[in-house]
Amino acid sequence: MAKTHLERRYALLEKLAELTPKMRHAQRQYFKTRDRGWMNESVEYEQKVDRICDELTANRGYLRAELPGQASLFE
Repeated sequence: MAKTHLERRYALLEKLAELTPKMRHAQRQYFKTRDRGWMNESVEYEQKVDRICDELTANRGYLRAELPGQASLFE
């Protein structure tokens, strides 16, 4: 069964909440130690977080179609 865009967005936000602390930990460890392993791990997490952010941005327009009549603060 296909997920609605709203469900997909929620899943992406959950994934973002899971990955962001891991990314920040790897970044802190890298800047503390300058170890290449931490740098590589940090870059991997950054790429994953960037992909999720890109998908969230792309998914934004679909939400308006699913919520007809929903008032918007910014329109």
